[in-house]
Amino acid sequence: MKRNWLVVVLALLVLGIVAIPRLVIVPRVIQVIEAELNKEFDLANVKVQMKAPLGWELLLGRIPQLMVEVENMEIDGLIVAHTIINGKNIFFDIRSLRQRNEYVFKGADFLVAHLTVKESDLNNFFWHEIDPNEFLQIRIATDDISLEGKIPIFGGLQVGVSVHGHLDIIDGSYLRFVPKDIEVRDTKLPSSLLEVVKDNYDLKLDLGLLSYPLKISQIILLEREMQIKMEVVQ
Repeated sequence: MKRNWLVVVLALLVLGIVAIPRLVIVPRVIQVIEAELNKEFDLANVKVQMKAPLGWELLLGRIPQLMVEVENMEIDGLIVAHTIINGKNIFFDIRSLRQRNEYVFKGADFLVAHLTVKESDLNNFFWHEIDPNEFLQIRIATDDISLEGKIPIFGGLQVGVSVHGHLDIIDGSYLRFVPKDIEVRDTKLPSSLLEVVKDNYDLKLDLGLLSYPLKISQIILLEREMQIKMEVVQ
């Protein structure tokens, strides 16, 4: 009879050792990551999913697999409609988690983020930061981005223009609109007018994400939106 009780106690002990990390440690790390994201971006809708088969990996500062999904995240004034971050073998500072309840990223074997920016949100950013009079608006089409509208010239006159350009990646996490040519009613204007557009309508986006060393690796222009891929830099 005593042996049976001993077996039961040992079984419960083993079950506790196996279950405690998954029931206690995993939810705590998820909670800390969510809190960190909310603190940085004031998020209303964030979803964190974590796969840690044993749970004890987290005590060593390693997350086997992580997926973060965020709706309408604001980055430096720009609303990003949809963000998905996927990672494998993500390393964090376990001491900061224990002592200060903070999530401090240290590295990852694999980490990639996919951001979707809508044309309407990009225009709201552009008008708020650069063009409060809303003379121009951004048009995003498949493999094309442009500024279209009317700009003031001499004596209060306005001229309808279409400014086609491309997006340059700067320092890995910035995007800048670079005008290539400007047209008025299918007539190309001198390059000097391009300099006026560059000086007055300089669109630059900062897409840095938290402390993750993510760099832009791909930009895809679609109808009314652009998709941005960012990857970790070791």
